[in-house]
Amino acid sequence: MHELGIAVQVVESAVSSIPSSLQGQPVKKVTLDIGKMAGITAHSLRFCFEIVSKGTVLETSELVINEIPVTAKCRSCLSEWIITEPIFLCEKCGTPDINVETGRELLIRSIEVADNQNI
Repeated sequence: MHELGIAVQVVESAVSSIPSSLQGQPVKKVTLDIGKMAGITAHSLRFCFEIVSKGTVLETSELVINEIPVTAKCRSCLSEWIITEPIFLCEKCGTPDINVETGRELLIRSIEVADNQNI
C-alpha cells in the first residue's frame, strides 16, 4: 500500500510549508490534485492520511482530492482529448503517436490554516 508513504509525505510537506507565523495553528483543509493514472486509491489515501496526521496540526483537517483526468495530444494531427478507455490512440487520426498531457500528477494544491489564510 504505497498510499501510506504518500500520506506521510503529504503530512510532512504540509507541516513544513506552514509559515513560522502560523506554526501551531490547526490546518482546516489540505487539497490535493491526483491524476487518474497516478495509481493512487483516494479511499486508501484518506484512510492513511487520517492515521498519519494524528498528533499533528493536520489531525482535524479535511483532505480534499481533485481527480485530474487523463488528457492526451496527438503529435501528428495536434488533436486533444480526454482518455476514458485504456486505448492510447488518437481519437481523430488513429495514430499511437500521442503525448499524455495530464493524469499522472500528485500535487498539494493548497493548505488552509484555521485563521482562513491560504498558503
